Amino acid sequence: MSAPTYTHKARQSLMWRLHIDTPLLIGLLLLLGYGLIILYSAAGENFALIERQFVRIGLAFVVLFVMAQIPPRILAAWTIPLYGIAILLLVGVMFFGVTGKGAQRWLD
Repeated sequence: MSAPTYTHKARQSLMWRLHIDTPLLIGLLLLLGYGLIILYSAAGENFALIERQFVRIGLAFVVLFVMAQIPPRILAAWTIPLYGIAILLLVGVMFFGVTGKGAQRWLD
């Protein structure tokens, strides 16, 4: 008798199915943790600032997981239009941006 064989789907891990690179995710989490420790230290142990940063990190992870599900061919098809939009926004900042403390700032 032969050993039982598993289908390819059975061997797929959750991270593989979600299109997430595990070593990259671990590195990202380590950097985020280190950054939060530094922020906590620099903010004079102000926990409200850390809570706001946690919310931003949570939103960033939602975007990360959503973007990871988009096939690369779709992302490649949108690169030129998104690049054009980014250039238009930069030109808009040059003309309509707010100047404060000697720096041209984002659109207000």
